[in-house]
Amino acid sequence: MFFQNRKREQQIAMLQRISPISKASLKRQCLLIAEGDLKKAKEYYDFWVDGMGEDLPTFDPKQPSWVDSFGTRVNSVLDWAQEHKDVLSQGVDLISNLIGRRGPAIAEAAQSLEEINE
Repeated sequence: MFFQNRKREQQIAMLQRISPISKASLKRQCLLIAEGDLKKAKEYYDFWVDGMGEDLPTFDPKQPSWVDSFGTRVNSVLDWAQEHKDVLSQGVDLISNLIGRRGPAIAEAAQSLEEINE
């Protein structure tokens, strides 16, 4: 009895983790839950597919390769930089003025300090 309850709990947990990405993956998951029993697997599959209709693709969608996803991310970063180039250039100017190049902002601040100290 203990093992039957535990087995039932495991089946419920597996049913809760079903994520139907495609018909093929759903069939594999139903077969796993039914522990190889084709009749039960077909019942599970029919239950899940009943409300989805043709919205579910036959096979899993192809995952983009590492190079494709990297290229997409780089393009989005470059697009963002192009849109915000004014803000970025102001930030670079500010940092370079603070680091060592005495630009107009630092020169004006130094003059105002000299006037206050006099």
